[in-house]
Amino acid sequence: MTVMAIQKVLVCGYGSIGKRHIRTVQKLNPEAQIAILRSNPKPSPNQSSHLEFTDFESALSWHPDCTIVANPAPFHVEMALNSLRKLIPTFIEKPLGNGHETKDQMEELLNLEKSVPVLVGYVLRHDSGVEIVQQWISQQCLGKLVEIDFYCGSWLPDWRQSTDYRQSVSASRALGGGVLRELSHEIDLAHYLLGNLRLLFARLKITGVLQCNVEDHATIVAETNDGACVSIRINFSTFPTNRRLTVRGDRGQIDLDLVQKNIILHTRDIDKTVAYNSDGDVMFEAQMRHFFSCCVQHSSPICTVRDGIQVLEFIKDVESIAV
Repeated sequence: MTVMAIQKVLVCGYGSIGKRHIRTVQKLNPEAQIAILRSNPKPSPNQSSHLEFTDFESALSWHPDCTIVANPAPFHVEMALNSLRKLIPTFIEKPLGNGHETKDQMEELLNLEKSVPVLVGYVLRHDSGVEIVQQWISQQCLGKLVEIDFYCGSWLPDWRQSTDYRQSVSASRALGGGVLRELSHEIDLAHYLLGNLRLLFARLKITGVLQCNVEDHATIVAETNDGACVSIRINFSTFPTNRRLTVRGDRGQIDLDLVQKNIILHTRDIDKTVAYNSDGDVMFEAQMRHFFSCCVQHSSPICTVRDGIQVLEFIKDVESIAV
């Protein structure tokens, strides 16, 4: 069985996303041994059964079956390279990096990807609703696409209620925070569903409602190779949480609500509503099963290093033209 073949998992980083990946691994394979790489180990009764390392070489000498890189974005690529050089399959939490990596680092990452399994963790690619939307677009249910709108709005203080959001990675520019990178899922989905995009306009703003020095609101306008207009609007300074995708063509419209988990297809001939179950746990479990399948069965990763680089390059373009 694919999941059971993974016996030793190294998790780099013990923040909220690292803990979530640990819970997911434990649920999929309760027998798996988990080791944590932490820069500042702290006693915790919740992790007494896990090994802990404070330096990467010692952690890699434990010979893990795979590595999950879940520390802050500026350290993702360096950690991943160290793991992949040892031929250890590696999962890299999104975003791939912070955009300040060197060309040599990215080229090495792309070369290593050819021989060692790598998956970039854009978890919304594993949402069942996104899969249905992808199918309907490929089947041309809407005819010629005219406009597509991606929207995500949420309230950063609610993300990690047990900690001060102002001290979090999300609110720290030095650690790769800001809405562009933290909510880059929408940018990834736009490329995943629509292909290459040509950037037309971008506006980044620190609204002032949060006490942090990173952008908390972004508006992006682009177009596809076929000329369809694409808008991407993301923020973590509004309440309540709302995440949706609207795709409009000359023959109909798709409305996907990623919070309520339903999709509406309306065309001249069809009115269809589909409800589905793909909450966070379901998506993260699907993502980790896929990663394990890449590790053991050499399945093709749904989100590659090149996909992750594409998002980072788009973000840099946004920052370069933003008003």
